[in-house]
Amino acid sequence: MSTLKTVLSFVALSSIMLGITACGDNTEQTNTAASYVAGYYSSNPPPRDWAVLAVTPAPKDDRVTVQILVTAPNDIGKIKSISRMEQVAVAKLACPVVFPELRDALGSNLRVWVELRANNKTLVESVCPQ
Repeated sequence: MSTLKTVLSFVALSSIMLGITACGDNTEQTNTAASYVAGYYSSNPPPRDWAVLAVTPAPKDDRVTVQILVTAPNDIGKIKSISRMEQVAVAKLACPVVFPELRDALGSNLRVWVELRANNKTLVESVCPQ
């Protein structure tokens, strides 16, 4: 009898896990997209003397976040002094080009965001064009 209970428990648990996985868990998709984004930046560094700090998958937020360090004091000062709309336009300069494999990995629900940082603070954050 205990073997039957064990088998039934295993089947029930497997069904629950399958249901949870099928109900919108996009961790694998987000990790794949993050890998493509990281690969892009390894071949195509951000503009100027900026450096990629991290490429972070965020499945719960349906996004891949790229943290970019702005290193030149002149760039930091200029970004701080311009309007919010202009800051967003500057941030978009650091966005990856969406090549076919990345577009497929992102699908219709994931987006890439860039976060320009300096002195351990976020200067501006922007969603990238698809």
